[in-house]
Amino acid sequence: MRISAILLAAGESKRFGSHKLSYVYKGKPLVQHALDTLSSVSAITEIKVVVNNTKPYALSPEPYALIVNSDYKQGMGTSLREGVRACSDNTDAYLIALADMPHVQKETVEALITEYHKGNCEILIPKYKEQKGHPIIMSARFKEELLSLNQDKGARDVIGAHEESVGFVDVEDGGVLFDVDVREDVT
Repeated sequence: MRISAILLAAGESKRFGSHKLSYVYKGKPLVQHALDTLSSVSAITEIKVVVNNTKPYALSPEPYALIVNSDYKQGMGTSLREGVRACSDNTDAYLIALADMPHVQKETVEALITEYHKGNCEILIPKYKEQKGHPIIMSARFKEELLSLNQDKGARDVIGAHEESVGFVDVEDGGVLFDVDVREDVT
């Protein structure tokens, strides 16, 4: 089964005060934490990192492809759309991750993929202490709907339209809820 990871990294960092994904956190750029986690999961067959066209990235090494979203100001939905568009045509599922979530554990990503392989749900969302988090995994069956996204809602509308296909994976990983919005989040 082919799992394509899409790392959404095209935000403008308005609340952070500077480009947060380049901010050095625990010795490396914030975005590198999420990329390292995805890169360490052997079940992921490709990684697409969606960036905007205004910020430089110094990422290492390159088990991924950078995808430039020139429509990033229109919102996260456009970045997800561009990530899906860039994925291999024979992808079975998309693992959608956020670049400003540095604490998501490798074991959480693996648990989502393992549960997805069981075939009980086409959309899986991690839950920590009854709260929904990220990353999520979605069947490629939703490709056309994801390609039609053009707003700041990301996959929310697609998920809402297919509630019968949604399942949850309970995890012991508070990182699925923690995203960096302001500088105080990482100081």
